Amino acid sequence: MKGVVMRWALILTALTWGVGACDDEGPLEPTTGTIRVTTVTSGADPDTDGYTVSVDGGAALAIDTTAGFLVIGTVDPGSHSVELGGVAANCSVDGSNPLSVSVVAGDTALAAFSVTCTALGGTVQVRTVTTGDSLDADGYLVRLGGDSATVGANDSVTFADVPAGDQAVTIEGIAPNCTAAATSQTVSVSAGATATADFSVACVAPVTVTGTVIVATTTTGDSLDTDGYSVTIGSLSDSIGINDTLTIEGVPAGLSLVQLGGVAANCSVAAADTVSITLLGDDTANVSYAVTCTAPAPVSPDRIAFTSDRDGNDEVYIVQTDGSGAFNLSNDAAADGQAAWSPDSTRVAFRSDRDGNGEIYVVNADGTGLINLTNDAGDDRQPAWSPDGTRIAFVTDRDGNDEVYLMNADGSGLANLTGDTASDSAPAWSADGTRIAFVTERDGNAEVYAMDADGQNPTNLTNDAGADSAPAWSPDGTKIAFSTDRDGNAEVYVMDADGQNATNLTNNAGADSAPSWSPDGLAIAFGSDRDGNAEIYWMNADGTGAVNLTNDPASDRDPSWGAQR
Repeated sequence: MKGVVMRWALILTALTWGVGACDDEGPLEPTTGTIRVTTVTSGADPDTDGYTVSVDGGAALAIDTTAGFLVIGTVDPGSHSVELGGVAANCSVDGSNPLSVSVVAGDTALAAFSVTCTALGGTVQVRTVTTGDSLDADGYLVRLGGDSATVGANDSVTFADVPAGDQAVTIEGIAPNCTAAATSQTVSVSAGATATADFSVACVAPVTVTGTVIVATTTTGDSLDTDGYSVTIGSLSDSIGINDTLTIEGVPAGLSLVQLGGVAANCSVAAADTVSITLLGDDTANVSYAVTCTAPAPVSPDRIAFTSDRDGNDEVYIVQTDGSGAFNLSNDAAADGQAAWSPDSTRVAFRSDRDGNGEIYVVNADGTGLINLTNDAGDDRQPAWSPDGTRIAFVTDRDGNDEVYLMNADGSGLANLTGDTASDSAPAWSADGTRIAFVTERDGNAEVYAMDADGQNPTNLTNDAGADSAPAWSPDGTKIAFSTDRDGNAEVYVMDADGQNATNLTNNAGADSAPSWSPDGLAIAFGSDRDGNAEIYWMNADGTGAVNLTNDPASDRDPSWGAQR
């Protein structure tokens, strides 16, 4: 009975409080609560894109793994199921998921999740052990799945993030003198663990198998190549006579190329100068070459004008191309030089300082009829006749720096063709008279350019770090010979008229310079000190057969080739 009375008293008290509260219009009691969800992730390769949370199977709410918590409001009081979703395959929730939480109105219930992640893949370490002689110096190639790596003969290499499970590992690139105990094996990879694959390789000293090659030469015809030939097989080389037999031993077995070299320009090999052979080892191969020579075309008795100090000062001399008949053309106490034949080879233009400074003169080929063409205070030099003989290009510093000028053959009609602040010099006409090659330093070093005959459209032909000079256009207009030190010393080169395919013609330790074409285009005269002093030489247009023309203790230089009249 006492308990009943107490319960009624409590009810009445509560009703009285409630009425008073309504009467007083005080604050209402909260009717919902909140749930705070927290996550803690540990282990390797954690889930970086976060998780989702759903309450009582409702909508999934994202929870950021960086923040690590999510608060869900307005949850009805009572027991609720909180589930963590979006967990990566390599991660797992520790304990229960979902969690059961009890929500009290006006309070926050905690749902704490702990997630542990494991490594997505494992690691494979490949190790090599190589023993014996002549080990494989460049190592091996190891493959695992779609990946590959190089490894030394006694070394290791590691592959990371290898999927768990059985994986095939192979080794390649083993030298012929080496043998692997096995070239492939299977390793079992576990996530987060390291598996090893060991390869053993044994090497022995390679045995070089060689054979012998016997080369025979037979040379017939006229003007035989008396200095013989060369025979080259791979890294092996030796000389052989023109009618001779050569035995070369120690030629590696297999395919080899036998090449006959040093064949003179007037000789030709009947078949091919390169022959393919195959040696099995300890055997012999025979190679025969048949060479036929013809007498070189005789050089016409043309004349070459050049500068020489053999009489005590620089003079213009003329000599036959066989070296005979040399005579002093200018014969003056002043310095004369830089001769240039007229197209018809009847006159010679040259530079002389007989009037006190450099001027351009013209004289008949017999020394008569001397005419002063320029007569200016500047230094005028390096004359060059146009192909039709009506004009002369030359170099002068009358404007303060070296320029290429043009004048009529009588000295009239002066025109500055280059008009550049850089030094321009050494004009040379094309065969058709439409273009002039010249040397300029406008790019910072001496280069060969070509321009129209009126000075327009200058084009760089050489464009090389070396000093290029003294261009000379071939009579057919297809080639330009020039001097250059791009190989470390002065050489005579030839190139196509557009500057392509530059080729060294002289290739000599001496200084070779100032090329001048023969009128028929078959030969080139040039200056060289290869015999110890400056001499005039001539050679075939391909650079062969160089001949010392002057052979005098004086300084002979700057040749100009003219036809015999």
